[in-house]
Amino acid sequence: MQMWDYLYAINYAKKENYSVDSQIMREYFPLEIVQDKMFRIFEDLLGLRIEEIERLPDDITRYRVHDATTEEVMGSFNLDLFSREGKSPHERVDTLKFSCKTFYGDWKLPDAVLLMNLANSTSTMPTLLTFGQLKTLFHEFNHVLHHICSKTELSVFSVLQVAIDFIEAPSQMLEHWLLEPDMLKKISSHYQNKNQLTDDLVQSIVESENFDLGYNTMRQLMFAIFDFHLHVNGTNDVDQLFRDIAKQFMNITIPNNVHFPGIFSHMAGGFEGQYYTYLWSEVYSADMYLSKFKSAG
Repeated sequence: MQMWDYLYAINYAKKENYSVDSQIMREYFPLEIVQDKMFRIFEDLLGLRIEEIERLPDDITRYRVHDATTEEVMGSFNLDLFSREGKSPHERVDTLKFSCKTFYGDWKLPDAVLLMNLANSTSTMPTLLTFGQLKTLFHEFNHVLHHICSKTELSVFSVLQVAIDFIEAPSQMLEHWLLEPDMLKKISSHYQNKNQLTDDLVQSIVESENFDLGYNTMRQLMFAIFDFHLHVNGTNDVDQLFRDIAKQFMNITIPNNVHFPGIFSHMAGGFEGQYYTYLWSEVYSADMYLSKFKSAG
């Protein structure tokens, strides 16, 4: 099997074995409704109130976050969710301002932007999310709230200075939450008739998400080992190093005209030698979810 066949084969198997058709499933997750329900979920969970304050160019929307009890302003964020020419292709959260106490004793409030590359709505079709995009939205939005809810006097101790082994854990925890049948039904709403997912469809999604767990784990191990080798041992040929590791872990042959390291931004973007933390954080996230949320119902 060639490297470009994997995702096709996985999607085909999910459709055949679990009746999960990603194009049909996305009809139950229109962005506007999902986003509103996501806001309400986190408002209830964290005691917040999120208000829209401004519509910016390029369909960017700005929000302010309040403490729901005291109405204290805690911070702000932008949602920049739609694709456009020249925009970074990566889904992520960028910090605009860190939380800190100034020399004069007042607080500088945190500010962030959530970036995705969704297709914008048309006159006949709203923006619909695949389940993968839904997970990404929840994951990245939790980074936003982690940033805004962290009130640190010194910016050097802000959310981005959390131990690298843990920084992904809160967001990954929400991915477990999304696989709870009640949660999936709660945030679903067919864009035409407003129907929620049926119990059978929910069960199919949950089972299909575990179907390629082995593939995803080995893929993450491949990236982590490549990152380790690159920063511990060094190499004069990063392409060949990646080809060797891909063959060892995934049994795939990378063609000579494919230069994956050129787009692997983690190897020089703050995760140098630490890509393994994506897997290690899942240990913490699973423990938090199972011990504090799952056990409490």
